[in-house]
Amino acid sequence: MKKLRGRFTIGKKMYLFICLILLTAVIGTAVISYSISASQIDRFYKSTTLSTAENFASMLDSNFLAVLREEVSTDTYQKVLSQAEEETNDELIRDYETAGVIQLDIRSNDEIQDIYQEIHTMQTNIIDYLNSLSVLQKDKEQAELDIRERDMQIGKISQEAYRDALTGVGSKAAYVQKLEELNAAVTEGTVEFAIVMVDMNNLKKVNDEHGHKNGDFYIKGCCHLICETFKHSPVFRIGGDEFVAILQGSDYTHRKEYVEKLRKAYTEAFENTEQEPWQRYSASVGTADYASDDSTIELVFKRADRAMYEDKKAFHMKYGSYR
Repeated sequence: MKKLRGRFTIGKKMYLFICLILLTAVIGTAVISYSISASQIDRFYKSTTLSTAENFASMLDSNFLAVLREEVSTDTYQKVLSQAEEETNDELIRDYETAGVIQLDIRSNDEIQDIYQEIHTMQTNIIDYLNSLSVLQKDKEQAELDIRERDMQIGKISQEAYRDALTGVGSKAAYVQKLEELNAAVTEGTVEFAIVMVDMNNLKKVNDEHGHKNGDFYIKGCCHLICETFKHSPVFRIGGDEFVAILQGSDYTHRKEYVEKLRKAYTEAFENTEQEPWQRYSASVGTADYASDDSTIELVFKRADRAMYEDKKAFHMKYGSYR
């Protein structure tokens, strides 16, 4: 046995106490490795260990603590700490035994029993606190996951709402949003654009004589020609047989050339009698430029719409077909 300058004799109980001190240090380190903020640790230890610290101060002197440090192997201590740091990142601690809280039946009614009770209480309190933090963390992670999934669903719904299901171009809702953006730009006087109205010819005839499946094919074919012509501008389907392209940038610069190119593409497709009727794409086209005295986009739209109907009248007069 070792004597502490005549004051204590380290026997089985003292070695038990050394183990308890070591376990307390391990649990304390586990709390730190669990990423608890300094303020949380400070509040927690103040509320749970103040009386323990006072008991230690009154029962242990500096000589005993010096010997105690010599009794604990540094290698063993570091090994236990490393293991504790790994385990505190694992699943929720489900019981005190798993957590390493020692349950001993000490009935000595002396300082050792008092110290054991203090340490045991502190250990269980720490484990309970870790458990509560783990539950809160899991709840927080689940809530964040639910929010991300909800946002993804909302984003998907929004994308679908702004995209025409049949043709893949912008929907009527997307067109309305684009008009709001353009109106804001018109107010600022910093915009330059043209509107192209496209209204399909003979869609009713194709649907009536060849079915709606072929009618859908006809719609997609007419839309494809618009997108191929105005490759750098947004295209919207605003009705069953109506499309709008808003020309900006290079498409606006070459708008006259591109509009004539689109009209020619429809004429060639319609006059190709070797194709199936639903492949003979035809549409009337009208265009209008934004002018500095236009107070709203609606004025530009109306001019483009009137130009489109003039083109449709010319088509009917030439080919005698109906809408």
